[in-house]
Amino acid sequence: MRAVCAVLALTVLGLSASHAIAIETGAPDKPPAAAAATPAPATAPSPSIAPAAQAIRARTTDKRLDATAEERQAVATFFDARSGAPLFADPKGLTPQGAALLAELKLAGDYGLPSAELVPAKLPAPGAALTETDWADLEVRMSLAALKYARYACGGRIPEPSKQLATYLDRAPQLIEPLTVLETLAAAPSAAIALRNTNPQHPSFEALRKAYIEARGAKATGDAGEDPLDGAPNLRPGMSHPAVAIVRQRLKLALPTATDGKAADPQLYDPAMVEAIVAYQEANDLGTADGIIGARTRAAIASLQPAGEKTLLANMEQWRWMPSNLGETYITVNIPEFTIRMVKNGGVIHTERVVTGLVTNQTPIFSEELKTVVLQPDWVLPESIKINEALPSLQSGGGMFWSNGLKIKRGNTDVDPSEVRWSSANLKAYTFYQPPGEANVLGQVKFLFPNKHAVYMHDTPSKHLFDKAERAFSHGCMRVRNPVKLAELVLMRDKGWTAGKVAALLEDGPEDNKIALDRTIPVHVTYFTAAPGDDGKIKTFRDIYGHEQRISLALAGRWSEIDIPPDHLAPVEDREFEYRSTSVERRREAEVDRRTYKSSGGNEVEKALKNLFGGF
Repeated sequence: MRAVCAVLALTVLGLSASHAIAIETGAPDKPPAAAAATPAPATAPSPSIAPAAQAIRARTTDKRLDATAEERQAVATFFDARSGAPLFADPKGLTPQGAALLAELKLAGDYGLPSAELVPAKLPAPGAALTETDWADLEVRMSLAALKYARYACGGRIPEPSKQLATYLDRAPQLIEPLTVLETLAAAPSAAIALRNTNPQHPSFEALRKAYIEARGAKATGDAGEDPLDGAPNLRPGMSHPAVAIVRQRLKLALPTATDGKAADPQLYDPAMVEAIVAYQEANDLGTADGIIGARTRAAIASLQPAGEKTLLANMEQWRWMPSNLGETYITVNIPEFTIRMVKNGGVIHTERVVTGLVTNQTPIFSEELKTVVLQPDWVLPESIKINEALPSLQSGGGMFWSNGLKIKRGNTDVDPSEVRWSSANLKAYTFYQPPGEANVLGQVKFLFPNKHAVYMHDTPSKHLFDKAERAFSHGCMRVRNPVKLAELVLMRDKGWTAGKVAALLEDGPEDNKIALDRTIPVHVTYFTAAPGDDGKIKTFRDIYGHEQRISLALAGRWSEIDIPPDHLAPVEDREFEYRSTSVERRREAEVDRRTYKSSGGNEVEKALKNLFGGF
């Protein structure tokens, strides 16, 4: 088992940290192989070890047990240290701690875990006299069941999401060493409660868990992405349409007034409903509050759809991969929601819209530390864009360069692109960049949290995309609608600077002004398609990248059906085929944006640059 979390906050009341992982052996449909260190084999017991401990150690050598080698070794080591003193079983059967543990294992379903895989089979009848061998067998199987529960509670059902699902899912279950789990259970007044607390302790996980219990009880059907509103037309006052009845039900609006002895028609978009929709649009910042139920309003109402069991389970599983401590102050970007939040002491202090990566250039899911705020940044084109898009444009005349103020330098020296023979030049020696200015695709502010994906957050001069309901348009970075406000909050916390100070630096400060933070801020880029809203109710969002579907298939053991996308971290030259295969889709998306932009006026080349490169 590979440790991911070395520091644990443990109390005698149970585990406050969530998370352990190991690769389950003997599963019906084995997941793709995941790298794991081979633990040291069990050593022969010392003659001084008590007979009970020797019997337990002998039982743990059975590789047919449903456990990892490290878990079996942990059980042997644990009972060696206590000279075989009983914990969950004794010659009379289950101890009180063991009976409570068994009851907890049977309730695993309430936490989204498969109890059928956790409850030991063929337990001895209560009160049956046990031989030393039977007692050792029961102790070992109960101990291993507890360790398997902890492993599952910490996300160990999917050991390596980045390898088994998608490289974009840069998360991993956080591990608790099996020996630590056993020691904690033994020290706790209630081993059952301590085991239960290996599940995530985040409030959002608990909200999803409660919704999951309700969904199971109500046998809810339908998951995110299956909403009948998805294909509905724009609904206008006076229309009659089945989608009107769905909207009415979601918002809990009264039926129209019955007239001429006829029954009220729930599909009629009547004046009273129009007033309610206008109020809803205003309250939820849905653009022009005109009463027309268009794409943005439908998307907002669709998020009120009760989440199904699969959706809730997939999102609960992602919380098992999250850090147990998100930070006193942190920033989170939820991709399916296209929303960024800054949180302080558990309360949201800032919320704003973001534009995220295209399906073909996804924003990765990971956590890192915000270390630098850059005011008036220049923009250095990444290798993928430089080679696949900028260079071909340059070779065909360079119109994009001249109209958008792009420049090239070798080292610290500016280079005239017309003087370079690009067919034979060492491209890695040249930096393609755009200086600061009004046309700069990064706008006024850039936020750096160094990561292997080379993505960051930034401003953009192209603001019209923020008005769309779904905003997956960038090359992977996150564009923030009001980044200056976010910069003010970050720099006030770190430097004590006022908004006026930040404004002055933006107006008259140095170009590409890199401001290092004295206190870094965690940034969590997440992919929750179901999450509690400000009112505590679960909202759902479309599975735009397909990660929810991949997680659901993995949890169901249907590994062979998972569509694993290409490795986005592969070198640019290795992604040539991927680039060609996705170019048609990207051109189609760009054409839609060009038509939108052209209808409102503007330079199409400039628009293409800002849409394709603004956020790269």
